[in-house]
Amino acid sequence: VGFVMSVTPQINGEDIVTLNVRPTISRVTGYVKDPNPTLAENEVESLVPLIQVRELDSILRVRSGQVAVLGGLIQDAADLNSQGLPMLSTLPGVGEAFALRNDKIRKTELVVFLRPRVVQLPSLQHELSDYQRYLPQNLPVTERKNLRSLMEKGT
Repeated sequence: VGFVMSVTPQINGEDIVTLNVRPTISRVTGYVKDPNPTLAENEVESLVPLIQVRELDSILRVRSGQVAVLGGLIQDAADLNSQGLPMLSTLPGVGEAFALRNDKIRKTELVVFLRPRVVQLPSLQHELSDYQRYLPQNLPVTERKNLRSLMEKGT
């Protein structure tokens, strides 16, 4: 649950980068009973999350150093809430005078900015010196352990 983006770059001889991009957003929308019959036999109630997944596949061609903008993962959500005095709020014609509506409408869009950079001289003394602090051997010990466990899991 969260945001994951896979990017596969390809570089041609003219410093044009082709990016295969796949952003994925997932979130928990609710819970349902686990359908496992063994749990029901043992009278165990377990809830399983319902997960909504939104994803997009795109191919971008960008010159090295230029910014590409990717949008399109749009979500509309409406929360319709009404409250009122029992019986009076349901009367035809005058019921709305005894009711309160609190409707919320939300619209969200994920916009991703990507700037590929082709490294001409792969030397830490030149183009990569700004990124040296992100190399595994330069990370604090706790972050190195986290990175190692992620690499072992294959994520």
